[in-house]
Amino acid sequence: MKRRKNNVHSQYEISVIMFYWTMIGFLPIVLVFTYLFDLHLRYQALDIIYTVLAFNLLSLIIGSILLMIRRHKLRRKVKTHYRVEFIYLLFVSGFLVLGSVVIFDYLGGNRDYIANILVLLSAIVFGLLTFLGRKYFNLDYITRK
Repeated sequence: MKRRKNNVHSQYEISVIMFYWTMIGFLPIVLVFTYLFDLHLRYQALDIIYTVLAFNLLSLIIGSILLMIRRHKLRRKVKTHYRVEFIYLLFVSGFLVLGSVVIFDYLGGNRDYIANILVLLSAIVFGLLTFLGRKYFNLDYITRK
């Protein structure tokens, strides 16, 4: 039986994963709160989406520049596992899945398919998180050791 090799990754690699995962989920996360506070009744849904996308693009540019500036310092920091960072990704992923349903609703999708979308997105996100947890965060919640 082949034994899996644990690689130790730097804080920079983990920060890059966390930042870009957050930026992917930024629009759905904000839309969950706009739906919660009924902002879609006061403003047009597309106006909310375009405003959040503009802010997301600006945050993406500034965050990428800051990561590049701090790259050398973050590459020298190393931990054996990144459990807290992985829990943060789980939290963001939950809102990402919920927000994707809100996007579907804002864009006029048929509400009968929301359960199908939730199941599909949950399976995809679970698969990605399992892969990231094993490969980069040195966490393996699926198998026993």
